[in-house]
Amino acid sequence: MQRSLSLLSTAVLAAITLTTFLSSAHAFGQTETVLYSFSANGTDGYDPFGSLIPDAAGNLYGTTQYGGAHDVGTVFEFSPQSDGTWTEQILYSFGGGEDGQYPAGSVIFDNAGNLYGTTQLGGALLNGTVYELSPHGDGAWTESVLHSFGAGTAGRVLDSASSSIPPATYMV
Repeated sequence: MQRSLSLLSTAVLAAITLTTFLSSAHAFGQTETVLYSFSANGTDGYDPFGSLIPDAAGNLYGTTQYGGAHDVGTVFEFSPQSDGTWTEQILYSFGGGEDGQYPAGSVIFDNAGNLYGTTQLGGALLNGTVYELSPHGDGAWTESVLHSFGAGTAGRVLDSASSSIPPATYMV
């Protein structure tokens, strides 16, 4: 009886291993496509930071920690083209002063199409910001600082009761 249980458990383990191998074999056949290569050319951002988020039209939004006009980070949009390529547009290039510098993490959308995010440094108190980017009909975006972090305010939670932003915390 002991031997038949041992053979049964060996057979079950072999079946699980084979199933796992066969189901993962599809991953070996996947290909990667580079959508865009960042460059440190003085206007483009580089060192992407955080996840990309899509909008309803299939555009992707994200941040870079460095690059842009002042080399302290950007918020960008990738738009798919009909030929399968993607076009990058810098929505905002941080100035490194009160507007913030070195964006940290992903951006999020509210229901009106505004983007929100955080920076690691800059702001009125030099310890980072929570910012909003608002789109205009002409393709331009305006940045507004919603909060400047200072001594004792690191990790503060945004009050979502008075806004459409989900609660979020960022530790600086």
